Amino acid sequence: MPDAVPAIVSLPLSERVMFGSAYEALFQRALRDEMTVALAVALKNCGVNLEKIAAGYSYADWLKTVKVTAEVLYPGRPLSESYTHLGERLVESFFETLIGKPLIVLLRLMGPERTLGRMKKNLRTGNNYAETNLTQVAPGHFELWVNEFGDTRFITFGVLRRGMQFVTSATLQVEILRTDDFGTVFTVKF
Repeated sequence: MPDAVPAIVSLPLSERVMFGSAYEALFQRALRDEMTVALAVALKNCGVNLEKIAAGYSYADWLKTVKVTAEVLYPGRPLSESYTHLGERLVESFFETLIGKPLIVLLRLMGPERTLGRMKKNLRTGNNYAETNLTQVAPGHFELWVNEFGDTRFITFGVLRRGMQFVTSATLQVEILRTDDFGTVFTVKF
């Protein structure tokens, strides 16, 4: 099992874009029951108008908005816990949509291995920069490298863990194996 991830060219932070659809998914669907006036005002101060979400936002804007969201909705909780929850809610809200409901059936038919193999495609529905590398360690044991680092890796962790819970009924273990300045390696066992 190699420690190094093959060189994958990743967009510089200044060129990374989060699509408006990711903002809609998080703020209009996933958090609709948790949305408060205080959060809406805080988001507006970050340049996000929930009445008219832009087509895209810079990665720097994404970092600000998710941090503000965590601080307003979950004061006193560690960012890792708050971000994991945000990632889980993103997936849950997606699977509640007209597209998401039938997709669950398809993903279950594909199985967890093939679903993991599509993670780049899945993550790219919300941004222009996601890169992944999947390595099979043993049957039912995979390492997934994603070019997400810093605290936002916990959003990806929540997305991955909750998404895989929808895909497989097997006993599932998803953990952060290691992280560095370029990305995070998640271990997934089922």
